[in-house]
Amino acid sequence: VHEFSRKHKLEWGPDKCKTMEVGSHSENRDMWTLGDKTIKKCESYKYLGEMINRNGKNDENLRMRCDKLKATVRAIITCCKSEVMATIGMKTIIKLHEAETISAFLYNSETWTLNKTEKRLIDQNEIYAWKKMIGLPQTTPTAGIVLTVRCLFATVRIAQKQLLYLHKVLTKPETHWTRVTLLALKAHNIGWAKQIEELLET
Repeated sequence: VHEFSRKHKLEWGPDKCKTMEVGSHSENRDMWTLGDKTIKKCESYKYLGEMINRNGKNDENLRMRCDKLKATVRAIITCCKSEVMATIGMKTIIKLHEAETISAFLYNSETWTLNKTEKRLIDQNEIYAWKKMIGLPQTTPTAGIVLTVRCLFATVRIAQKQLLYLHKVLTKPETHWTRVTLLALKAHNIGWAKQIEELLET
């Protein structure tokens, strides 16, 4: 990394440079040298609005997304209470949900590695959003909501995004870092590569 920075005339800021070993193993070092600077380890960091944790879980990231989803739903409900919006009806709610709620909720989800609990949480929160926007009790059967609004489950849309992203990575040159990273993960049968293998098998 230091040689790369010298070659490209980059200056690293120690405050924003951290190391994070991913996995359940114990970390061997607390500090690393980067040229004449010392950088420390961290348990999590935020990158382009995405919380990345050492344990590989998405709980903190999903909590922030769920809070944002609920705030957007409240805004859509308020917007749709006007007389003009009320006459337009369901089509407008669906378009607002797709444009505002889902785009923010599933942003960057093509790179997520999710367990069963996290997938269930994602679907539950979107169904919650639909019930709130349509004005139905939370006890309304989920199947009825899905058939009425004719939308795919959020986790199905994530799977679609991940398969499209896989195609994008596989069309890169063999030396491109995304393809090299994918093959390294596949060799160890871990992370995103393991999840995408399971998705393809399904």
